[in-house]
Amino acid sequence: YEPESISLPKAIEQALDCSLQLKEADARLQMKLAECWQAGVFPNPSINFSFNQVKLPNDSSCWDEMQSSLEISQLIEFGNKRTARQNLVAAEASIILWETELIRQNLIKSVTETYLDAFTAQKRLEILNQLHHNATNIVDCMTEKVSNGKASPIAQRKSILSQHAVGVELKKSVASLSAARRELASLCGGSSNCLQSISEPTETINPPISIENNLCLISKNAEIAQLEATQLVAQYNYILQKANSIPNALVSAGVVRYNGTGVGRHNHDAEYRLIVELEFELPVFNRNQGNISRAVWEEYSILYKIQDLERQLTVRCEDLYTNWIRTYETIELIQKELIPAAEEMLQIHCDREASGKEDCLVRMEANKDLFDLQLQYLDAVNEFYHVKANMRFLCGTGFEMIEN
Repeated sequence: YEPESISLPKAIEQALDCSLQLKEADARLQMKLAECWQAGVFPNPSINFSFNQVKLPNDSSCWDEMQSSLEISQLIEFGNKRTARQNLVAAEASIILWETELIRQNLIKSVTETYLDAFTAQKRLEILNQLHHNATNIVDCMTEKVSNGKASPIAQRKSILSQHAVGVELKKSVASLSAARRELASLCGGSSNCLQSISEPTETINPPISIENNLCLISKNAEIAQLEATQLVAQYNYILQKANSIPNALVSAGVVRYNGTGVGRHNHDAEYRLIVELEFELPVFNRNQGNISRAVWEEYSILYKIQDLERQLTVRCEDLYTNWIRTYETIELIQKELIPAAEEMLQIHCDREASGKEDCLVRMEANKDLFDLQLQYLDAVNEFYHVKANMRFLCGTGFEMIEN
């Protein structure tokens, strides 16, 4: 069963479920978690077995003395390297987590904007159909007036041009609606045939929250959070490089078995000796200082990126807020003043037409003005929701809490 209409929450849900980008990001997260598990594994011990035969110069026997040894070695890491590796990989996993959140928020914004464009095109098509019907009636009325000698052919020609202009807008609206449906279907993982009707967004048009609250939410932006996670990676990398500057030790323990006819031994007697070895690097020369210095400067580099991004987002937030206020005031003006005034004027002309004081042409012109205002209102509402979607994306997860 394929529904004939779709709501915005349902479209977002479907887009999140079928997003290949989110699935790819989740796969990379699982890879990084496996790497984190691998980073905490201890090094395996090694075993060494050797067998030697020694030919004594004064003995003609070819198996005069034999030596065999069994030795087990274990690498011991100093400087808490294992924990440092685990922390580094875990911090790298947090980068992927924020990258996934950024993909999710960007997908929600794209679906919201495409959905709004599709709904606006759908409503615009309805109004333009009415406007085109009204323009056709005006042409018919003007044609009748010209034939009766009550209007000039120039006025008739003007009405025909207006009708053609509305027809052009009507065709553009049909194309825009088809394109928006295809894009929305692509995001939601379906076909445009499932989106023959776009439900009206249930979100109410409320006054914008203060600019101060929006600016405070910039710190919760997903891009900034991702850079902060990258900065944490640089910090853990510095700790790891410091730990790598501490030499490791190789501890070995084993036993050596001697048997044969060596000097001071009875024939075929065996002798066992215990072996304990300790091997480590002498930190005489510069050890890992270049990597340590690089980790320090990498953290500074990311800090500067965060500060630069915060400046850009602040300017972006102020621009969006200005447009947010402007579109809200435009909506209030059209909805509460202009459309009621146009409806009142239309009613007046209808009454005058009914009483025979005016002809139908005046009423049709008033009806055209009302349709034009409805189109302006529709465009203002679409821009308002677009600005709000961009502001929600910019301010991150804290936007909904402040708004509610």
